[in-house]
Amino acid sequence: MVNPTNDTMKAVIWEGHPYHVSLREVPRPTIQDSEDVIVKMTTATICGTDLHVYHGVAASQDKPWELGHEGVGIVSEIGSSVSNLSVGDRVVVPDQILVGSQVFGWGFGTINFPGGETEQGLGGLQAEYARIPNADVNALKLPKDDGDARSGDENDFIMLSDIFCTAWASLTNSGFQAGEAVAIFGAGPVGLLVAYSAFLRGATAVYVIDHVPSRLAKAESIGAVAIDFTKDNPVDQVKKLTGGSGIMRVFDVIGYECVNEKLEPDESYVINRAIDLVAVAGTVFVTGVYYSGKPNKLAPYQSEKRGECLVKNPFIILLTLITIQGFVNFPMAELWAKSATLASGNIVPAPYQSTLLKLIESGRAKPGFVVDKAVNFDEAPEAYRMFSNHEAEKIVLKF
Repeated sequence: MVNPTNDTMKAVIWEGHPYHVSLREVPRPTIQDSEDVIVKMTTATICGTDLHVYHGVAASQDKPWELGHEGVGIVSEIGSSVSNLSVGDRVVVPDQILVGSQVFGWGFGTINFPGGETEQGLGGLQAEYARIPNADVNALKLPKDDGDARSGDENDFIMLSDIFCTAWASLTNSGFQAGEAVAIFGAGPVGLLVAYSAFLRGATAVYVIDHVPSRLAKAESIGAVAIDFTKDNPVDQVKKLTGGSGIMRVFDVIGYECVNEKLEPDESYVINRAIDLVAVAGTVFVTGVYYSGKPNKLAPYQSEKRGECLVKNPFIILLTLITIQGFVNFPMAELWAKSATLASGNIVPAPYQSTLLKLIESGRAKPGFVVDKAVNFDEAPEAYRMFSNHEAEKIVLKF
């Protein structure tokens, strides 16, 4: 794709219309600080978190902004103080970075989280170019693409932007130890990578709970036990296989857009089943997004009230769009009686990237297995539709 001018670029834009994104000409980023670099993107992805925006249930109140927070590209410009990178280097752009004590991120505008935390927006990575502040620290330099095995596949490396690091860190933060079994609610790309990471780290059994046949088949392909929660209570299904025992490490990798066994929106469904399933002294770790905020023109179905029905979309068969928020009905007594731990958290990828890069370079890890479709960047609006409708497991955009 060629830019019509040197000062603009194409980007995927969210304009506040649920189930619709656009390709637009926007200003091309420039060096703003001597520690910046500009990256010409070569591969980006659509992440499950992008779908919360696409569905209209989460957004900042910024003006329309660029989407995308996973990307790999080539350094095209460097600031005068950059010492570890050169023009032509291939780098991973992490989805979130720290500059001093401030969190910055791509793809969501500026977000004011409940509790007062703020993430400053840096644009999006589903765009032809991106600016990385404090690049010597925040850009992950990759091996030169010289065709040998160590050069790797960009579909593997791009998982270091977010979801491989998120999956690995979720496992670590749950207290997982080799020899334990894990159960994962959600067989999307992040859930699959939690399962994959668990096998890499010595899990004795991995149960993956979902309802989409293609996702469950992918889970089985890496050795997991697939559980369809629409067939029967997933807790009963797992315990039938374990002889009645609970699971030490249980993961919610869906978040607040989860559905119940009738495939109806129910924010409380997964967290309640996870607490039912966790073993005594085990951990439930919440990797999936839970977010609430006042509805605004860019997130019309975002809500501070749980389950308030706003609109039925006649163009999406059998789907009722409701306002969704991060409050759930919670079985505190059961969690307490089990002496179980509930943990959660947003993951900054930097602490995990070097370790996981070595696993990829050595050939030990190939997280790109979650990718099943690659499309041209110009096809991004259609790719969003496919991903939202579960017609693909993980889509990469090629520039």
